[in-house]
Amino acid sequence: MGQRAHRGLAISAAATALAAACALGGCEVEKRDVGPSPPLSPPTGIADGRAAFYASNRYEMSEGGRMFRWHGCDGCHTDPAPGYLNLGDRDWRRGGSVPEIYQVIAQGAPGMPPYDGRIAPQQIWRISGYVAGLNRQKAAVRKRSSNALAGEPSGSSWKGPIG
Repeated sequence: MGQRAHRGLAISAAATALAAACALGGCEVEKRDVGPSPPLSPPTGIADGRAAFYASNRYEMSEGGRMFRWHGCDGCHTDPAPGYLNLGDRDWRRGGSVPEIYQVIAQGAPGMPPYDGRIAPQQIWRISGYVAGLNRQKAAVRKRSSNALAGEPSGSSWKGPIG
């Protein structure tokens, strides 16, 4: 094999390695941790270190959207909902951080039952991360996400898959 062919193979190998590194680096925001167990406890306070993970990991937020629908939250918190039911605005009564949202879901609020003991802590973390991100999305993006979940179960009103 000539020197030119060796150089061509070396360049090709380097380009392949670079492309693989770039592709793997782009997956960081959807990283799924298969290490430690999911959280089994509520937040320890507003500065709980687990909150950033659930507020920024797209996989966890996506799963939170599914849980939001599965547990029937979309029955009241539609887009756009009136007043305090609207989770797409920035006017929140009890704070918009993941730990604050967790507490509202777990302990309930006027007109909303408490879900602690009815929903697993990891699911509440996921829902909290999803809800915390809603007001950072444009209405069109929230609508598209809602449409994508149209075939998912929604509380007790689910009628089966879209057919």
